Amino acid sequence: MAMAVRTGAERLAGEPGLVADGRLGLITNFTGVLPDLRPTAVALLESGLRLTALFGPEHGLRGTAQAGASEAEGNDPDTGLPVFDTYLRHGLAVGELALQLGEATVIPMEGWSRSLPSGLPWVPPSPNMPTIDTALVYPGTGLFEGTNLSEGRGTTRPFETIGAPYVDDRLVPALRSCDLPGLIFRRTWFEPVFSKYAGQAVSGVQLHVVDRSAFEPVRTALVMLRVLNELYPDDFGLLPSLDKLWGSDSLRKALESGHDPVALLPEATTPAGWVRPGVLLYEGTA
Repeated sequence: MAMAVRTGAERLAGEPGLVADGRLGLITNFTGVLPDLRPTAVALLESGLRLTALFGPEHGLRGTAQAGASEAEGNDPDTGLPVFDTYLRHGLAVGELALQLGEATVIPMEGWSRSLPSGLPWVPPSPNMPTIDTALVYPGTGLFEGTNLSEGRGTTRPFETIGAPYVDDRLVPALRSCDLPGLIFRRTWFEPVFSKYAGQAVSGVQLHVVDRSAFEPVRTALVMLRVLNELYPDDFGLLPSLDKLWGSDSLRKALESGHDPVALLPEATTPAGWVRPGVLLYEGTA
């Protein structure tokens, strides 16, 4: 029988001696919970650890701030501890960041496998990441933030829903003909309540992931970008933010020159389609 998943936070709450005695700070937010959904900070204090400050990343400790924003500093209502804004762009899990900064003790998760669901409750890490399905597609469809298509912000299915007023009934058949694994494309219409095309009727496509092990989010998004570029050359547009989202100007240049962006991918990817798998070492419930 597989070992039950235990996050580093749960282990520490049950075994305070895993860290040296002293004053502690915690980088966390509303997703930092134990399996019983108690906030990590509360659980650590109840275990007797000397937690003295909280540090909130993007979206803030309570998760009320939208993308690119954070909450005002103050005191946490659950613990009374001071909260400091630490909205960092490091692209790492907290444990990875700690190891990069130098000597650190990282309490790893137990019983977790990238290829299997954790069995832990899903807590949305962002106002625009409502479900685990959103998280599955986001590594790819997040790139649409760097285009003039709506990435679904302002809808109930952000990043699973992509569209623009100029998209017509040619898109879904063209995408289905690409025979991408692990998903089905469905034509959809939506009206975002904020962000791109707010209040406008938008036509587009919804991604339905039917096989998580086969689905390749980055490859899928690159194929979608290629098809959109081919179908709508006079309307499809790129934004300056695309270079930052991709990490270089290579994707933008490939699209502008009419080259297939899929060629930018390395020859081998992981089964889940991640170009950079990463390691989740500390908090998180997905």
